[in-house]
Amino acid sequence: MADTIYILNGSRKLDIGILLGVIRELDSIRAVNIQQVKNVESFLDNIVEETFERKREQTHYDRLLRKINATKELNNLWREGKLIIVDTDLYSDSTNNWCFGGFCPTKYGLGYLLVSTARFEDNTLAKQVLHHEIGHMFGAPSEGRTNTIEELGLHCTNDLCAMQQKITVSEARKYAHKIEKKDLFPYCLQCIEDIQKYRFPE
Repeated sequence: MADTIYILNGSRKLDIGILLGVIRELDSIRAVNIQQVKNVESFLDNIVEETFERKREQTHYDRLLRKINATKELNNLWREGKLIIVDTDLYSDSTNNWCFGGFCPTKYGLGYLLVSTARFEDNTLAKQVLHHEIGHMFGAPSEGRTNTIEELGLHCTNDLCAMQQKITVSEARKYAHKIEKKDLFPYCLQCIEDIQKYRFPE
């Protein structure tokens, strides 16, 4: 049975073809069903406006996600994954002054992915970030396996795997281009196995 991911794309920057291509690669190792929610731009714009911090010119990741999660529009999607794309720059706390986004698990279902395009310098970096965050939604890397490191969450240490963590935009961009140049599948064999075996809370 395929897992369902609802896409709430509030971005005017991200080419939807990039996102759908990333999902198709995931679908090659784990069946997924994509549902694009239509006309969400103004819905997300309003929530971003309510949570935007003008002194920082950023939006707090957790505050924005909580606001989205509290809306009645998403109440009936408790089991399905929600992939939310915004253009506003995000930060997560006082020690992490920016982030591409992240995965928020829930007690039931696939949880939420919130991704910002604000620091996407090209489509190659965009694909890398989307592969990385979607990998987290499906349990990669898993707890207790080899070749992982705890660095802003659990991440893979296998070379040329999308689940490696890069701290700066420059590092992430260079790494993304390295993977693309070698024309490799985005996930290592261990992370592929994690994604295939993942079972979310029900």
